[in-house]
Amino acid sequence: MWFQRILVLFCLAYSCWSCTDQPAPNLDSEERISSSADTIDYWQPVLDSVQALYAADQLEAAIDTANHYFDNVATSAWLPTPSLGMLWHRLGVFHYLLDEYDEAGLCFRSAIVVRELVRCHTTSEVGMSYHNLGVVYKEKGNYLDAISALEKAARIR
Repeated sequence: MWFQRILVLFCLAYSCWSCTDQPAPNLDSEERISSSADTIDYWQPVLDSVQALYAADQLEAAIDTANHYFDNVATSAWLPTPSLGMLWHRLGVFHYLLDEYDEAGLCFRSAIVVRELVRCHTTSEVGMSYHNLGVVYKEKGNYLDAISALEKAARIR
């Protein structure tokens, strides 16, 4: 289950970074969001239902719902969108609240990859994910990685 998610995120990251020899278009963040939002965003309804479950204090049901969609959705839906990045970030927060730090760290790293693919490396959303990843590292006692992630968050914000 987690291996499949990591593999898909690796493929997304590779497809983005394999094109780095091409000149980047000069777009501001609003144009980047709209250009990536031209694809169908399969993740917005999932994000809405997960947030509704969280608001109803059904944290484990929210995690199960997100995991169900991650495990059963077609690969065409894995196109990076802002709501997919937010879904990974929220899932990381939910795992953190349940003291599941390994899963939370994986989710925050996934959110960072998706958010950097969708937007750019300096948005506040990427900074929030780096911040939360740093907090997870601190909770696990991995202070060097925590400092590194928190410094990245501070540079972005």
